[in-house]
Amino acid sequence: MGKHCVEKALVFATHNAHKLKEVQALLTLPVRGLAELGCTEDIPETGFSLRENAFQKAMYVYERYGRPCFADDTGLEVPALGGAPGVYTARYASLPDNFEARMIAGDRRVLADIQAAETAPDAPETLQPTFAQNMERLLHKMRGLEGPQRRAAFITVICLIEADGQHRYFEGRVEGDILNAPAGAEGFGYDPVFRPEGYDRSFAELSLETKNRISHRGRAVAALQQYLDRISTC
Repeated sequence: MGKHCVEKALVFATHNAHKLKEVQALLTLPVRGLAELGCTEDIPETGFSLRENAFQKAMYVYERYGRPCFADDTGLEVPALGGAPGVYTARYASLPDNFEARMIAGDRRVLADIQAAETAPDAPETLQPTFAQNMERLLHKMRGLEGPQRRAAFITVICLIEADGQHRYFEGRVEGDILNAPAGAEGFGYDPVFRPEGYDRSFAELSLETKNRISHRGRAVAALQQYLDRISTC
């Protein structure tokens, strides 16, 4: 097997069954989740950027299981909220109430402050909010904002670590708007409140096929697939 070859099956470093299903529908190689690998522990995400988190998760699995793998991190960025929720998209509802105000003020120390508070010896356990709780906070913080102030973007960064330990990044982005209220029952996360540019429906109202074709994760995975196709002649 050549230097840059990958195995016939890739490990996706995620416990999220929704994300696993989306990615399995996009890649031509078999993709296994952490459950199939026997990995049940929570993987740390302590980076200050999507790229740092994707690398951290992929390397965690690679070092412990010795398998080529990839991980992703996704952020929803709302300019009117200073780029929030950003790197904390998955647990937005658990953040301090002044998070957005500090982001709007350009105080990026808030990220380090949150990490320090959560890793202190006497810190309480950080609870994982539900999708509904995260959406509720987002809609609350955007109450009264209209038009261009409701613009947002989803960004996904994938880090692939190959058998020889080399790593590569792939990125996907989609622009859109945050709706005033959830719409649709498909998808997961913020899908019911995110309307992609050029569409009159939320991600949660689109078919999985359509969403995968236009979404941030779909675009990042497509870039990953193109790379895998280039090295498949090993």
